[in-house]
Amino acid sequence: TLLALLTYTTSYSIDTILAKHYLTDFLAGIYSSASVLGKIILFAPGGIAVVLFPKASELKEKGLNHFNLFIKALILTVILTLPALVLFKIFPELTIKLIFGDKYLKAIPYLFEYSLAMFFFAISGLMMNYLLSLGITRVSYALTLTLIVEIIGITLFHQNINQIIDIVLIASILSVVVQIPFLMK
Repeated sequence: TLLALLTYTTSYSIDTILAKHYLTDFLAGIYSSASVLGKIILFAPGGIAVVLFPKASELKEKGLNHFNLFIKALILTVILTLPALVLFKIFPELTIKLIFGDKYLKAIPYLFEYSLAMFFFAISGLMMNYLLSLGITRVSYALTLTLIVEIIGITLFHQNINQIIDIVLIASILSVVVQIPFLMK
């Protein structure tokens, strides 16, 4: 459980550390502003996973259907995050101005893709919490693999903000995909 939580947390954080290392200070600042805004998508549905864990665990212990609870949590996560994702796509300038002022308007081209990556990490976190609540701790190994892919990817492809965000998006989608087989059991 600790490995899964550590890997998951590192997966959505390591990119900012590596961006600061590989990019110029100016570009790292732009990346950081896109990251802060994008993480709204990640953290907004956080309470859902917190509630899902004990409820799913309880249902499993009672021998009752717990998968329907996961599906409801998944739908609620999408409902909570989708409006912000749409806002970031349609009104990125307004969003950045409201939060940062004019200073980081150069983050506009990166906001949606980064937010999309955080959307997939939010889904991944929900899946991970659900699986851990069922005692399926092997998911931590799959998540560790995605973290390794992300770190290697950013280490190899870090010439600009787009390359780093592309790797983060790939890693976030991969973190969802690698958990699907555990849901099917």
